[in-house]
Amino acid sequence: MFELACTYLDELNPQQDCAEAARWMRQAAESGLKDAQIMLSNMYRWGIGVPRSRKEAAMWRRKAKQNMEDR
Repeated sequence: MFELACTYLDELNPQQDCAEAARWMRQAAESGLKDAQIMLSNMYRWGIGVPRSRKEAAMWRRKAKQNMEDR
């Protein structure tokens, strides 16, 4: 899921689709993948493929931090 999301974000990909990348990134983040949680947080912070939201960005950043502390 994470790799697919990154493929959709790649600006060299003629099929680039940030909204589709966000959909796949969310699935990876919800499965507990720390890198996806951080990336989704940044996507919300900057409004890439999703509406810009500090609240969502902070939530995903907290989940990633908690995920790091649990390991």
